[in-house]
Amino acid sequence: MYDVEELAANGGGVEWTEAFQALHGAHDVLATDADPASAPILVWQASERYRLARCGGAEHSVARGPRHVRSDPRGTFELFIPLRGQALVSTGGETAQLAAGAAALCDLDRPLRLRHGAGFDSISLILPHSEVSSRERRLSTRTTLIDTTRGLGAVVRQLAVSLHHERSELHQETFDASCDGLLDLAALAGAGADTAPERHRESVAESVRSFVRAHAHEHDLDVHRIAGALGWSPRHVQGVLQAEGTTCRDLIRTQRLELARARLRNPQWSDVTVADIASACGFSTHSSFATSFRAEFGTTPTALRQDAATPLAAAQSTGVVGPQRAHHALLAPT
Repeated sequence: MYDVEELAANGGGVEWTEAFQALHGAHDVLATDADPASAPILVWQASERYRLARCGGAEHSVARGPRHVRSDPRGTFELFIPLRGQALVSTGGETAQLAAGAAALCDLDRPLRLRHGAGFDSISLILPHSEVSSRERRLSTRTTLIDTTRGLGAVVRQLAVSLHHERSELHQETFDASCDGLLDLAALAGAGADTAPERHRESVAESVRSFVRAHAHEHDLDVHRIAGALGWSPRHVQGVLQAEGTTCRDLIRTQRLELARARLRNPQWSDVTVADIASACGFSTHSSFATSFRAEFGTTPTALRQDAATPLAAAQSTGVVGPQRAHHALLAPT
């Protein structure tokens, strides 16, 4: 489903208010400018996931208080991008004056007030809470301001305007894909990627590596699970790792091989078959494990185990090392 709707410049009053509330949830809406030349306008395009709305015109004061949130919870965020004029936004106990060059990512299930003068123009992307938390969990806990004059923030603004201008030429798949990209960029800009891109990438990459080390033995580990656990989108995780010359699949395979090699060398795993070790390290089949192991280490799992056992057997025969009883936890990493 993809729809494009528009209320003309004279479409104020009850019709405009109802359309505004359908997009943003229950509000108290007050138009204080009676000049027909500056009557409110509202144009929007919508799919099942995203709504992009252009709004402006008359002087307005909009309030969404606790009673509105209780009676009409939305489960949505709004990426509010002023294009012309100024607006005063109050939410979460904080007030910010926004003008062209700044944007705000706000939770519509928190009390919010917005006031702007006549001639104000803005674009808003309204999106599910899950789309924000899955990309950057920290952004879902506060109101985030984004500089749209440069870098990623400027690209966010330009993409939002382009989506609005091309609204009649889009269909659901292209609209949703474009909004996905817009939100990815907004999440990066909101997290400070413009000011510290290298530090940001290093932090994400290290978080991914740590998670893989802790969960490499689990068979369902993949980029989607990693991204969901760390609060980023799969696309962002893949992009960060690609910048470092690797992929999520390669990280998982390498860590599983390192874990298997350590267990093959460990006397406490000596009575566990190679096939069982492969399975306990996350490999789906013994054959794929053996092939990957040889490519990585230049030897077979069995040969490596035999080589590791020879010094231990010699030490035990001389009484330097006593025999050890094996204790195993097949599904827990060493």
